[in-house]
Amino acid sequence: MKTEVIKTVTSVLNDNDKELDEEVRELVDECIDSFLSWDLIVFFQSNPEVKDTISDLSKRLGYREGDLDFEIRRLTEKGLLVYDRRNHTYNYNPSASKKRQIDKFILSLNSRDQRLSVLGRLLQKGI
Repeated sequence: MKTEVIKTVTSVLNDNDKELDEEVRELVDECIDSFLSWDLIVFFQSNPEVKDTISDLSKRLGYREGDLDFEIRRLTEKGLLVYDRRNHTYNYNPSASKKRQIDKFILSLNSRDQRLSVLGRLLQKGI
């Protein structure tokens, strides 16, 4: 029974994946490795003017500083965030192509099928 459920879920997710925009797939594959990275990308895209320390982001978003530190450094390495050494703050600064991918990603979240597809890709990555 469990095997049948897994096969059914996998089939549904694979079907939904065909509807997912290629740029969204690339963003998920390259930059989203956890629900925290998903939340951070959506947060910064929705609040591009924010320049915060990890401590301030922890208070805003409700995540532990240690968890945020790891993901924020990773997103900085991926070129989505910039670190200001003087103020110890991070701000949103993706390239135009990454911003377009993120815009499409956020739009795709409005569709149940596309959200399922994103979740399926994340599950396949093992998160």
